Amino acid sequence: MSSLVLHLQVIQIYLYFMHYEDGFNMKILVSVIWILDTLHISFGECLVYITECMINRGLVCHILYYYLITNYGVPTSLDYIIWSLPVRVPIFLPDTF
Repeated sequence: MSSLVLHLQVIQIYLYFMHYEDGFNMKILVSVIWILDTLHISFGECLVYITECMINRGLVCHILYYYLITNYGVPTSLDYIIWSLPVRVPIFLPDTF
């Protein structure tokens, strides 16, 4: 959907530059806003995905470090749930389906 809107924006920008005689500063402003919007549409979802991956990996590393390194050979540590496990499960469980 966002790429459709981006294509409509390109047509609108083209028509603006061809048919309107606004000043140079206004055309620069329109160009900068269009470039920033294009970058936002292009890379916005990618940045969200990268951030989610980094959070997920950090939580998994914390869980593994706690159970496998800090409490190695301590079976009673399995009686307690570390804080990062209940944080990770509700956030990333929908991604598995």
